[in-house]
Parts: sequence; C-alpha cells; structure tokens
Amino acid sequence: MPAVVELAASRRMSESDYEAAREQLRATYGDSSTEAAAHRDRAMALLFLQSGWTQEELAKKEGMSREWVLVRLRFGRFLNYVTSVTSSNYIPKRLTEGRFRSYWSQTGKNDGERARFRAVMQLIGRGGRGQQTSFMTAAAGWKPVERAARLHNLILA
Repeated sequence: MPAVVELAASRRMSESDYEAAREQLRATYGDSSTEAAAHRDRAMALLFLQSGWTQEELAKKEGMSREWVLVRLRFGRFLNYVTSVTSSNYIPKRLTEGRFRSYWSQTGKNDGERARFRAVMQLIGRGGRGQQTSFMTAAAGWKPVERAARLHNLILA
C-alpha cells in the first residue's frame, strides 16, 4: 500500500498567494478550454511564422500535411497583421485557428491576403454575422466597426 503524503501546514498558500497564482494561470490559459485552445493555436501559429522554416520542414517536424501547416502560417500572418494595425486587445480571447479559418472562408477568394485579413477583421467585429456590432479597440473603446476601423486607418472593402 503506497504511503499517504500529507502537506505540512506551513506549506498552505495564503489567500493572496492563491489568487496571484490563479490569476497567472488565467492569464496564461484563459477561463475555459476554448480560451486555452485559442492561446495554444496562436502560440503555435506565431512559432511557425517566426521559425523561418519552410512548409515542408514544419510539416515533417510536426508529422502533419503541408496544408495543415499552411493554414497555421496564414493564421500567424493574420495575428501579426492585426497587431500591426490595431492592438492585441482586438483579437478575441476565443479566436482559434478553426474560427479564423471559418471567417477566412467567408472572404473574397480573389482578393489579396491583406484585403481578406481586413474582411476577417470586419467579420470578427460583427460577431461573424452580417449585422453591425461593435468591438473594443485599445484607443477608442467600444465603437461601431466602421468608425473603429477609420480610427486605425483601415480601408474596409
């Protein structure tokens, strides 16, 4: 029978230590499995982008197809683009690669990548639907999509 290991009373965390550790976990992983998946997807996409490796090298290393790598590289380029024209606060906490791909598929297939990125940003601002909603920008607060885009000098299609 394995021995039971008891923690010494002196090792008990204070409430403030617990709250600080929990906040660090929340900041790292989010409040839900969807947010955790979004953090992971973003980190992987940015790693792929920053690696400078070819699609073939990444696919081989990850044991995945070139198409699988391609969509993650595109997501990484989108994240890089968004943070260069707005702020990281613009990216919803639950934006996974799969959700990005869903938005991407709704954009003009014959448009260039940046135009499609702007269209994805519009869809995110509209909650993925055609109706108008607002979104948060670091500088402007809650604003309608078109007004916030003008504040950030975006050209919307």
